[in-house]
Amino acid sequence: MTNETNTTPATPQPDNARWREIVLKYQKPSTWRALWQIIDTLIPYAALWYLMYLCLPISWWLVVPLAIVAGGLLVRVFIIFHDCGHGSFFKSGPANDAVGFLAGILTFTPYYHLAFLLHFGHL
Repeated sequence: MTNETNTTPATPQPDNARWREIVLKYQKPSTWRALWQIIDTLIPYAALWYLMYLCLPISWWLVVPLAIVAGGLLVRVFIIFHDCGHGSFFKSGPANDAVGFLAGILTFTPYYHLAFLLHFGHL
């Protein structure tokens, strides 16, 4: 056994101020990005539901892969729902509440309960 010390240099710690500066531009709501996320999620989700409906009489083997992809889009709907609950999806509080409420219907999650908990720091 030897008493050698580790001679590898310590990795430099990231500069917190620099990271805050980098992250700051992503902390502001963007209406156009928010609307695109809604369109980019809900239209394919609705199309997959319709395709599943059309494929159901043909074969379950056609429906299952579509359902898996729809499940992934439903996760995106929940992310939108969650961001609305934080009030960070849109600049407007009523817009966050309206979209969050509708996303809550799709995800079977009560929006106003979650928004209350998020606003008062219980989650």
